[in-house]
Amino acid sequence: MSSDSIIGRNFANFRVLRHLGHGGMADVYYGYDVKLERPVAIKVLDTRYRNDSAWAKRFVREARAIALWRHENIIQVYYAGDEDGFSYFVMEYIDGKDLATMLSRYQARRKLIPHDEVIRIGRAVANALDYAHQKGVVHRDVKPSNIMVAKDGRVVLMDFGLALDMTEGSVGEVFGSANYISPEQARNSAEAVPQSDLYSLGVVLYEMLVGQLPFDDPSFTTVAIQHITTPPPPPRQLNPELSEAIEAVLLKALHKSPEKRYKSAGQLMDALEKTLLATSSTPAAATPKRSPMLAPTKPAATSSSSRAKRAATSATTSARPQTGPATSSAKRPSLAKRTATPPEKQPTGSPPAPTEASDFTYQRLALVVGGLIILIVLLVLVIWLLSA
Repeated sequence: MSSDSIIGRNFANFRVLRHLGHGGMADVYYGYDVKLERPVAIKVLDTRYRNDSAWAKRFVREARAIALWRHENIIQVYYAGDEDGFSYFVMEYIDGKDLATMLSRYQARRKLIPHDEVIRIGRAVANALDYAHQKGVVHRDVKPSNIMVAKDGRVVLMDFGLALDMTEGSVGEVFGSANYISPEQARNSAEAVPQSDLYSLGVVLYEMLVGQLPFDDPSFTTVAIQHITTPPPPPRQLNPELSEAIEAVLLKALHKSPEKRYKSAGQLMDALEKTLLATSSTPAAATPKRSPMLAPTKPAATSSSSRAKRAATSATTSARPQTGPATSSAKRPSLAKRTATPPEKQPTGSPPAPTEASDFTYQRLALVVGGLIILIVLLVLVIWLLSA
């Protein structure tokens, strides 16, 4: 039996069935809507913040704000409330896996996510971020584990629990995940701006295209300082197959100054998609495969032997001298050999099958013999008439 006291509870019309995961400020459970008979995800504020009324109110207020949104790539919120000291909100349940799991599986096989998937996932997250930014909200915790990929292919940005309403500012010392945090957010959570989310998305794209994080250390503080002070390793040093254009896009997204990054997530993805598609088409154009039907032309020096062979096989045709490269005359015998139908194999001891040349000879001989016979008959007839 589970020691989690929340499992088995009912919050309004929602029954908590099992624990799914733990985030920075809340636990997420799989639940069931007993009224509408559908699966749901229930997010419950962590015990560390339950006694802080400011956190509890903000948690519910943010959930209510997101519940008014309608976007394909943003998690849908159904309900929010407080009950028996628990602050919670109920969301749609996404049947799929998060991007962190996908990355781990690819890395275990020493492979990278295909570029078309990078574009598709990145574009969906960018659309979600631009929508949230237009609503005046900064996510502040964009990372692979908050990006769900459903079984039907839909990509959904999750967990707006650390979201910052730009009109209200920050509450407390709130940090995102160290590996994906922007430099300004690492210095002060209240400094987060829309470009802070673009930096985090840039780290996610970097990880998908390179195969590792730009900064990684067990110490939160060390990684945060690296984001603030250390230039990221050039992507092409870690993955030489990337083009300079792709590297330039990633490094701009990871610029230390927010104003020098892209203006929007859509603009970032436009630039990345353009460079990825250009890179995908370049290798085929640079190193085309040779068609098996295009054999290299033989040198002209071999044409005399080819003409000799052709002259020997045709008694009535004399070879004409060539003045230029004898490409066509050199190829005709080989072309005939390729296209001519081989004669059927004859049984042992039987005469060879007649060919078109032998048929023509027999016809001429028959005509000659027939003419001689007619001539003899006419001579005999003339002699008989004279004698009569």
